Amino acid sequence: MKTGYLKSYTNNFDVFMNNLVGEFCKTPVSQSTKEELVTSQFTIELPKTGKDINISFKDNYMSAPEYFEKNYSKFIKFKEKIYVWNIAKEQFE
Repeated sequence: MKTGYLKSYTNNFDVFMNNLVGEFCKTPVSQSTKEELVTSQFTIELPKTGKDINISFKDNYMSAPEYFEKNYSKFIKFKEKIYVWNIAKEQFE
């Protein structure tokens, strides 16, 4: 049986987002911090062409440019990750 999609995938959206943000975090990170990160510039870009998904923390119009760096950068391992579709395994990696 193929698991498909992302390693952190589950059909429960809240659990999925929590797991996904956790992949970007240094450990340990409190649950409340993860919940804040989900709503703080966390962006999932689905492709117009191809099959790769770009997930990142990007500046957006909803907060000041320095807000994320000042408040959350200490919790983050990396700000961007591209999940590449593996045709043979039929899942994103």
